[in-house]
Amino acid sequence: MSDWQGYNSYTCSIVGVFGKWIAAVQAVLIAMLFAGCGQGVEGPKSELFEQTYEVDPEAGLSIRNTDGSIVIHGTETPVIRLRALKKASSSEDLKGISITASAGAKAVSITTRFLPQKNKALSSGSRTVDYTIEVPLTVNLTRVDLENGKVLIDGMRGEDLHTTVVDGQLVIRNCCGNSHATMAHGTLDLYFDSCDRKRFSIDAQMTNGDARVFVPRGAPFRIQAETITGTLTNAFANVLNLNGRTERKVDLSTGKEVRQDIKLRVTTGDIKIAESGSETAADSANPGR
Repeated sequence: MSDWQGYNSYTCSIVGVFGKWIAAVQAVLIAMLFAGCGQGVEGPKSELFEQTYEVDPEAGLSIRNTDGSIVIHGTETPVIRLRALKKASSSEDLKGISITASAGAKAVSITTRFLPQKNKALSSGSRTVDYTIEVPLTVNLTRVDLENGKVLIDGMRGEDLHTTVVDGQLVIRNCCGNSHATMAHGTLDLYFDSCDRKRFSIDAQMTNGDARVFVPRGAPFRIQAETITGTLTNAFANVLNLNGRTERKVDLSTGKEVRQDIKLRVTTGDIKIAESGSETAADSANPGR
């Protein structure tokens, strides 16, 4: 055998071994790839929580949530029906959401807790709980708190309604009872179509955002509204002063015999007062918006 033939044979042997090594590595990589595909990338997870509580007609309801929504409807039902949808980006994150309910005939308290997420930066909206609650009309909403998201309260006739939203949207629709609302940032809608109750008052305050008030023309409302740095638009009267500048404060009555008082104060933002049932009020009148 010549030296060239020996060298060629040796080279072929090395190439063969190297080729087998490459093939083995490829096989391992392919196996790992398919194993990962078998497990799949975990998508969003959800879990439904439902409860029914028997309560007195004038019982108190307290609910606290962090991220998501709270929708409360006053109905003719004699019980409180609670439906909560928990949502998260993974099963592990979903386990970190807990709902605790304490219920009796006189009071129901619902608390939402979000456990800290390991090795994850705080991000609003990655875990949420959306509440939908049907309650007797005369139940008192002693505390409705939400840090981030939307609160809609519709059709209540209880003596008291207390709600606080840090960042998001608050809609109070046809709630004919004494209401106290506080917002840090977002949008606030107070909508009234008809109220059979003789007297009640609304006291709402917002730090930063826009607020709208909708009442029927001729209904017995007194509206005291003020914005510190924004503008005020009033569909019931001309609010331009002698210099042509828009007023930031108004005190008006829409009926002959005032029975319902609305006090609204906005620090930074605009206020709009309009007639309920108008085109501009259509979105606010829809509880599903």
